[in-house]
Amino acid sequence: MDFASIAHHAFEIAPQNPDGKKDLKDIAFEAYKIYIKSQFPDMLSYWPVVAGTHYKLGSYGNFDIVILIDQGPTSFIQTMSIGSLNLSIPEKEKNNPELIKREISRLMNLNKRDAIFLFNVNNNYESWSADLERDLKVNFLQHKLVMNMQPMKIFLSHKSINKDKVRDFKKTLELLGFLPWLDEEAMSAGANLERALQQGMSDSCAAIFFITPDYKDEKYLASEIDYAIARKREEENFSIITLVFSNENGEKGIVPTMLKPYVWKEPANDLIALNEILKSLPLEVGDIRFK
Repeated sequence: MDFASIAHHAFEIAPQNPDGKKDLKDIAFEAYKIYIKSQFPDMLSYWPVVAGTHYKLGSYGNFDIVILIDQGPTSFIQTMSIGSLNLSIPEKEKNNPELIKREISRLMNLNKRDAIFLFNVNNNYESWSADLERDLKVNFLQHKLVMNMQPMKIFLSHKSINKDKVRDFKKTLELLGFLPWLDEEAMSAGANLERALQQGMSDSCAAIFFITPDYKDEKYLASEIDYAIARKREEENFSIITLVFSNENGEKGIVPTMLKPYVWKEPANDLIALNEILKSLPLEVGDIRFK
């Protein structure tokens, strides 16, 4: 079922108010329930917010806000108005849905089992359906992570001669709470290399390609590129991150042809490279708290 069909079906089955109109909160909930049922039909009874939810309804700028607060399995439903929110968002970003949702989550102290939907009040039905599609995907990915159903490792593709450099990135990513996949540690002795690489990619939510002058698109490196592109085709949220480095002589790595359709960066140093990685990952760093 495509997202336009989901939106139409959700509108059809959402209950009517006494005035004959339908609430966005009911349409958002029904759409998410339809989507989860199409993906995991046996998990409706305990999927976040689908199993039981309270609603918080408000607005910000051009957006109507629908927040689904996960309650676990329950038939009791509560609806609360939160009015017009005052969010700390720069003027030029006031129509950025992801930034708005991040600020709402912080302000309302939401957790990862909750869900946020934004609807632009100035949009027509077609654009409203696009709003719904955007947020269905985001909430679904977030809840798959909560349910431990989404691959969370990060595949680190590199030439062996650059292993020390890549190990440093691995250590930093681990300190930040991520799970990097590095061949020397992830593969047992005697493992079939091709199969191990393919499994490593299947277990990952992103692949980072460290392109130095030593990186050549050949043999196992070519296989890693092929596996990454295949994962991207089957999982839209899979990230392909290509970083191009220069050596001390100023020679620059050459981006393999198969990776050129994807965004790639040429960071001036490792700190900028780490920043590019964090911006591109489908995962985020956890909440900051005292050790």
